[in-house]
Amino acid sequence: MTQQLSKSSIPASLQQFIQVLMKDRAMQEQLKAAPDRETFVKLAVKLGERNGYSFTAEDLEALRTQQDRIPIESSTLDEQLQVKRKAVW
Repeated sequence: MTQQLSKSSIPASLQQFIQVLMKDRAMQEQLKAAPDRETFVKLAVKLGERNGYSFTAEDLEALRTQQDRIPIESSTLDEQLQVKRKAVW
């Protein structure tokens, strides 16, 4: 039996922000241009705040950690953002 990432473990505000990012190419491009993981995370939090979403860098790091440990389906942050993170994460 394959474990899945529980959406309940992801703050609702972060889930909503990810949904917005899926449709916003400008924000995707801004995140794609981040030179490193720390910049990526800070920018994601800032973009979230600008758009009325409240989540922390720790929330994003926790999500990344969960994704690293658990095989997950097509609703991963990577696929939702459609951003090639390369070395960013």
